[in-house]
Amino acid sequence: MSPVGTFGAFIRIRSRFPDRRALFDVGAAGPWAGFVVAIGATIFGLARSEVLHVPPGPHVLELGDSILTTLLTRLVLHADPASVVLHPIAFAGWFGLFVTSLNLLPVGQLDGGHVLYAASRRLTRLVPALFLAFLVWLGARGWPGWLVWAAILIVFVSLGHPPTEDDRQPIGAGRRVASVATFVVFVLTFVAEPFRIVP
Repeated sequence: MSPVGTFGAFIRIRSRFPDRRALFDVGAAGPWAGFVVAIGATIFGLARSEVLHVPPGPHVLELGDSILTTLLTRLVLHADPASVVLHPIAFAGWFGLFVTSLNLLPVGQLDGGHVLYAASRRLTRLVPALFLAFLVWLGARGWPGWLVWAAILIVFVSLGHPPTEDDRQPIGAGRRVASVATFVVFVLTFVAEPFRIVP
């Protein structure tokens, strides 16, 4: 596995999963593994990053921050994330967390879509529709890359999510808690504006 997470966001498996428990395990395992590695890399790299005491010059590419990277930066460096020049390892960690959030987009047969289907089949139409509208709104007011992602995700939504061999089998209390934790990870790692140019 790559130290910055996996790009296995879209999992197309020929045979059906036996039940929603197996579906959840496959959907959540990759993002959680990448998340743990990326947090370690981010903390290690932040400790070696540079804090600027003057604003950066114009036309500099800035990385956006998620709730988690903002919190980690303030905890490790006691600094505003906008004033930090990331060490390469911290950048790898940032990228890993960003990929984790992409993996967990709750749409179609993405990892997040698998987790959503396993947790609640009833929400597999409503949540993707609302999330697509949210991405279009973000793309229109901020990073236009989300408009591209919205177009890609429309294709995923149109493909739908195939049922497992036994959808009636409950996933159990432990996996329900884990599904909530997985979506919390998604919220913590999501970056509304991943890239921006300082004017």
